[in-house]
Amino acid sequence: MSFGKHALINAVVLLCAGSAIAQWQDPRQPARDSLKGIKRIVVETDYGFMDGHPDDPTEQEIQQTVEHLLKNAGITVRNRPYGTTDDDPTLIVFLFFMNFDIYYHHMSLFVTLRQPVTLPSNPSLKLTSATWEWGGGWGISTYSKRDQINEVIGEFICDFRKANPGLKGPLPNCQGDPRYKENLTKRERTAPRLMTAADEELIRAVALNEVEDVKALLAKGADANAHDPGDTTVLSYSVRAGIRRAGDTAVAEMLL
Repeated sequence: MSFGKHALINAVVLLCAGSAIAQWQDPRQPARDSLKGIKRIVVETDYGFMDGHPDDPTEQEIQQTVEHLLKNAGITVRNRPYGTTDDDPTLIVFLFFMNFDIYYHHMSLFVTLRQPVTLPSNPSLKLTSATWEWGGGWGISTYSKRDQINEVIGEFICDFRKANPGLKGPLPNCQGDPRYKENLTKRERTAPRLMTAADEELIRAVALNEVEDVKALLAKGADANAHDPGDTTVLSYSVRAGIRRAGDTAVAEMLL
């Protein structure tokens, strides 16, 4: 076989391999393509929980947060009057979580865009189908519920903006952006400790029913939380929860 034939075969093999690798590296491209040309979307939330805490996100908060994030990224959001239907694509945010204690929870979060589609085999038949999906179950986690919601909505925003590059507005740290990895590293580095010396002292005081010590430690926690609202230690959570008071049986049950 001549050198020319070898070169041609090698070129064909490389071309096919390159094409296969490109498809493997970007399996979400069809879903991203389904977002092209969308003028506006409607946001709906499907929300449920078990053993909720006072500072958990509410359904109304989630709705408002998602709409704000989309609008801030240049995506037009409209409200659909209750009981009406239309052809505008709908972004459905499904959230269910179950708290095990003040630290650990299980959370399922799915974000789906549904819009009218047609079948090549029957163009006159109009259906509503999911064309973009993201999410899943996080198992048992201590990661902020609000941050998880923001990250999944961020994935939708990144794909939507890639499909509609003419839109203007700030972008989240999309995968592939070096800032995304930096953000994850920073988040892991700055994550609050699950137990501090003050927490251990509070648990000891509650166990010994030393009410005055518990009150003093909770006051210290209130001051710490005032300077760091993101603090998730037992001490500050006891203060933020509001319904829990020093000396209450609920405090002991929660801590022990």
